[in-house]
Amino acid sequence: MKKEFKHALLILSLMIFAPLSFSGQHAASEPAIETSKQTSEYSGLKQAFKVAVENRLADDAVGQTAKLFAADGASFDEFGFSVSISGNTAIVGAYGASATNADQGVAYIFVRTNSIWSFQQKLTASDGAVNDLFGFGVAIDGDTVVVGAAQDNIGMNDEQGSAYIFVRSGTTWTEQQKLVASDGDANDFFGENVSIDGDTVVVGAYGGNIAADEHRGSAYVFVRSGTTWTQQQRLTASDGQINDGLGFDVAIDGDTVIAGAWHDEIGGNNSQGSAYVFTRSGTTWTQQQKLIASDGSAADTFGISVAIENDTAIVGAFFGTVGGVRRGSAYVFVRSATVWTEQQKLFASDGSNGDEFGRSVAISGNTAIVGAGDDDGGSNIGQGSAYIFTRNGTTWTEQQRLIASDRTSGAHFGVSVATSGNKIIVGAVRADVSMSSLFGPEAEDQGAAYVFVSKFSVSGRVLAPDGVSGVSNATVQMTLANGGTLTSRSSSFGYYRFDDVEADQTVTMSVNSKRFQFTPQMVMVNGNLVNVDLIAQP
Repeated sequence: MKKEFKHALLILSLMIFAPLSFSGQHAASEPAIETSKQTSEYSGLKQAFKVAVENRLADDAVGQTAKLFAADGASFDEFGFSVSISGNTAIVGAYGASATNADQGVAYIFVRTNSIWSFQQKLTASDGAVNDLFGFGVAIDGDTVVVGAAQDNIGMNDEQGSAYIFVRSGTTWTEQQKLVASDGDANDFFGENVSIDGDTVVVGAYGGNIAADEHRGSAYVFVRSGTTWTQQQRLTASDGQINDGLGFDVAIDGDTVIAGAWHDEIGGNNSQGSAYVFTRSGTTWTQQQKLIASDGSAADTFGISVAIENDTAIVGAFFGTVGGVRRGSAYVFVRSATVWTEQQKLFASDGSNGDEFGRSVAISGNTAIVGAGDDDGGSNIGQGSAYIFTRNGTTWTEQQRLIASDRTSGAHFGVSVATSGNKIIVGAVRADVSMSSLFGPEAEDQGAAYVFVSKFSVSGRVLAPDGVSGVSNATVQMTLANGGTLTSRSSSFGYYRFDDVEADQTVTMSVNSKRFQFTPQMVMVNGNLVNVDLIAQP
């Protein structure tokens, strides 16, 4: 039994470390391998190893793939204060940037082609003016973007605010329409935050007055028919009060809108905060439920950030308490039929006082992103970070902490976050960025945005024409979508492996072997891939 056990351990160790290619060191193991092949040990261990590999690969790594910044940027542009992403297109707001006028604000479009991000177009308002803060809020869905200008003066109403719709045809973006509230007033700050899904846009106006209740706040829904947008309805809280600030953040998915009321007083707790869910039937929106934190307290500011997808919503409370410390938190709610219940409170495993965890939130499927824009990184005060959480069943687990590769103090990485599929974009509103010349001075507070993409592993065997026998010492080359290459050498059993392969790309697998010829194989990388076997030609 001891001898058989040793044989099993030997096989398992060889299989686990096969990708390291024990060149010239495996001859002594052959008798043990052949002995175990005569029993059920070999196939059993092989299956166990396969399961172990699949389980180990379940924790997908996410890595930074690009840093986005404005080539024409300047100090105090605050590029990255708002971000949004849809597929291979991202939009980044720079509300402090000057265009025709000082602090008019701009937004930048970037696109990803063959894993490379490049600038596509700079957006400005056709009627922009001083201090409009165009770009304070941005959102994108497909070929349509909406950009908020929260301090745009409308008629005699100072800082009423507006939002602009742009559409893309080919590679060119054009302004389609300017949106304003039908009953707007001064200091509404309409456009502070915006969201879009298909032909429906929601715009927050957290400073809006309702009757005598100042700054009670509201949100406006607009719908598109053809190329024309019209206001469908103004959303207000059934129990709203003065200074609630409903609409400070807004999000939409299908026929459901969520709006944060970050200063809502709950049971005497000033600024504990809340969030309201509204649903549409036909053309009419009604309040479905008010969400509050089960353990909320004064000054939590629950509702400062919101996100929703299908029947899951996440709400940030960036002054929320964890263990009596105001580290910040976020809450996940799920809907069953028409009822929302709190599923879990999220917080950073390494959080500390003043991190502002929950300043921004995003969700896609079973993955949630939470920004902590004031998180310190060692001696880098206010460096900022963002956290990835994943859901398994009904339980959320922290998966990874994201930081910028060139992190510095005061960058506030995490003040904004967005996600689409396997991609995450994080704004660092106060990041310093080198000017146009390679070694030029840095623009203080210009701002940047960082793109992260899931990275997966691709593994399998190089096999002889019989499809069973492994081919050792073969060079496996992976050609990436951007033209770059990775190489791996097959082990004594023919195993190969590539790690950290960027998601959402088609790669070409080719093999160079002295004994056999192989036909290149195209593989789409959209998850961890095992058993990608490369079989030699007959």
